[in-house]
Amino acid sequence: MNNYTFLQDIGGRTEQQDSLSIFTLEKQVFMVVADGMGGHQGGALASATLLNIAENHFLLNNREAQNPNAFFSAIVEETKERLKILSKGRNIDPNTTVVFALIKDNILYYAYIGDSRLYIFEKKGKLLFRTRDDSLPEMLFKNNQIKEEEIATHPQQNVLTKSIGVNSTDTLTFGEYKLNRDKEYRIMLASDGLWAMINDEELYKELFSEHSVELSSKKLLSMAKYRGGKEGDNISIATIDIEKRGYPIKHFIGGFLFVLSIALGLYFYNSSSITDSSTIENNHSNSIEKEEPYPNKKDAIPMNMNQNWTTG
Repeated sequence: MNNYTFLQDIGGRTEQQDSLSIFTLEKQVFMVVADGMGGHQGGALASATLLNIAENHFLLNNREAQNPNAFFSAIVEETKERLKILSKGRNIDPNTTVVFALIKDNILYYAYIGDSRLYIFEKKGKLLFRTRDDSLPEMLFKNNQIKEEEIATHPQQNVLTKSIGVNSTDTLTFGEYKLNRDKEYRIMLASDGLWAMINDEELYKELFSEHSVELSSKKLLSMAKYRGGKEGDNISIATIDIEKRGYPIKHFIGGFLFVLSIALGLYFYNSSSITDSSTIENNHSNSIEKEEPYPNKKDAIPMNMNQNWTTG
């Protein structure tokens, strides 16, 4: 089992509206981070509802995860329906972002709406991948109006173009990433309360420091809280380290059996050759011993026939 942890902090806010967790089942790992929006109680309701539904789908209806995209979509659609019921008659507009990561069979499947992010770091390759935000600053970056490093500090950084809510028709963005068994990874999911405060280089250095994944996550959370100060957002971070795993023995069994069969064949061939040679030598030695006289010439056995009997 890989080491993992998930942590959150209220930051400078009066209410925690983030929800997150990591679930494991057999050889699968399911990571979820949701950042709620929608005023007092609305955001907390939205993110908590989504997380509860995600847990039920993964642990109780795990066969759905055989099709990751459909699995992620089913969670979002049920969340929308549940929020309609829960918000009825209440003066709230519950919305949330979400980022999912499902790791199984050496593939990381992901999906997201909003600006909660997935990062994939590799020990020697540094940042390999991150999701692209559904936000106004991200749109400005794509249109070459701002630089990427300005996204986190843009005055409209929290203005989203997509979210999950009662009346939302927004759809998930899907993807997958193959994890090489010979490489070492750190997978991180985070709300904007964390990534807006810490740049990619700082994230990489801490996640691959000598500290455990739990301690590294605590340090990153503390750093984000300190930099956010009294006005800081809720902070959520979920991380997992994936070490080098090599290849299962089954990948080598065929080759091993082939080499073993060749070695055994050569062994028995050489043993047989030595035995035959020894027998021939003995027969040849016996054949030149002094012959016993036969009482009758016609009863004598020819020399070459005696050799054929013994070496056959």
